[in-house]
Amino acid sequence: MRHVLPCTFFLGVLLAVPTATEAQNLGTAFTYQGELKAAGEAAQGLFDFEACLFDTPVIPNSMPLLCVEQANRPVGGDGQGRFTLSLDFGAAFDGSVRYLEIRVRPAGVGGTFTALLPRHEIRPTPEALRAASAP
Repeated sequence: MRHVLPCTFFLGVLLAVPTATEAQNLGTAFTYQGELKAAGEAAQGLFDFEACLFDTPVIPNSMPLLCVEQANRPVGGDGQGRFTLSLDFGAAFDGSVRYLEIRVRPAGVGGTFTALLPRHEIRPTPEALRAASAP
């Protein structure tokens, strides 16, 4: 009788663990990492970022498809001006070519953002998220 309870508990734990064949929602967020320099030196401190998605590489005054803003993000804690952003544009990836433009300004200052050029073409990894629902 002593061995029944531990075996039952053990089986219950195994049944609660998802199997490798179960589909898991990956979401639409991805990570962007960069380095920021000011006057040729590695930037350090808090900055506001705006990440905008475009369907063109560079056309002056083109309108973004979508922008997301992240305020008070740390930059340069490593002394190299590096930063990391977690970006989520939702369902904006439909198989069309997309370009990412990062804009920045010092935190707490307000006003306009400075675009970090050139825009970067977003390669297939985020596009792979739609593979499960593609026709």
